[in-house]
Amino acid sequence: MHPAPLAPTDPEDDLAETWFHFGTLCFTAPLDPRHLPPLGHPGFQIAWLIGFATAWFCGWNSEDEDPIDDDITLYTAITATLRDHPALLLQIMAIPSVGESCGPH
Repeated sequence: MHPAPLAPTDPEDDLAETWFHFGTLCFTAPLDPRHLPPLGHPGFQIAWLIGFATAWFCGWNSEDEDPIDDDITLYTAITATLRDHPALLLQIMAIPSVGESCGPH
């Protein structure tokens, strides 16, 4: 009896997971521009942002006090991280669900 063949993985899913991890790294370690998602790829940008936000939420959840306004604080963290990459910041903030939750941009 032969084992069932493994289902092939979608390369796009693997890349999204990679960008998620890069987003986490961009929050938890010094910024390496190679860990920023490419311009013009909203799927990778969203995966990166989810990783970044996950690391950010884990960071403030581990402290004694919650931020007064978590959306603005996350917005500030994203803006500070991408301050030297304004084109990428604009593309990420232009994603409807991101821009709406991150305050003025």
